[in-house]
Amino acid sequence: MNRKMMLITAFPADALMHAGGSLLKYLENGTSVSLLILSDGLKASSAYSFDEIEADAAGCSYAIRKEFSKLYSGMGVSSVRFLMKEGYPLPENPETISEVAELIRREDPDCIITHAWEKDFSCPDYSTVSNIVLRAADAARSEGEGRLPVFGMEPFRPELTGWHPDLMLDITDYEEKKEDLLSSLRSVKPDTAFLSQRARARGVHASGRGGKLSCRYAEAFSRRLPICTEAYLVW
Repeated sequence: MNRKMMLITAFPADALMHAGGSLLKYLENGTSVSLLILSDGLKASSAYSFDEIEADAAGCSYAIRKEFSKLYSGMGVSSVRFLMKEGYPLPENPETISEVAELIRREDPDCIITHAWEKDFSCPDYSTVSNIVLRAADAARSEGEGRLPVFGMEPFRPELTGWHPDLMLDITDYEEKKEDLLSSLRSVKPDTAFLSQRARARGVHASGRGGKLSCRYAEAFSRRLPICTEAYLVW
């Protein structure tokens, strides 16, 4: 599988939390993956206390970037970049869109994974990033080129956003590794039990209604554009 994938997220742990199993699966199958992180998430998602940030914000930020650069590189991600925008709220302006578009142009991916475009009330920065990515992806393509396929990761509370899955990817063989990586984090403390339970629920969905009986864990994604085919129905 000689393909190129690009993940663009608001904060460092997002790719691992929402698409970690899929990321591991693609990397194992030879896909070249690059990761662009817009903010260090210091004030939005880090495990550092207010006092620790006040005392040494630069040191805390460096520790976050060091931990995740090492983690993703160890997984096999070819490029890990931090845009270092101020989070909460992230800026949705022409400058940021232009920077993201230039990096998309440079990486030239076959597809992009980012946050869902529906408003996520648990973190407004997520929908901001998806809007930036959609506009940047269009700006990165030359006239006459097809639009880049963009997939949205499942939000924390899909029932509050109107989000629904268009695609579920079987990550049964990668869930344990994903959980181990999540549990190893120091600068961020994600709810690993909740994420595992959600993957399990999607696995049940995929096996019961999707017909993939061997699937026990899955990650769900939405698709910005419909699949166009000259042949027949795709499933």
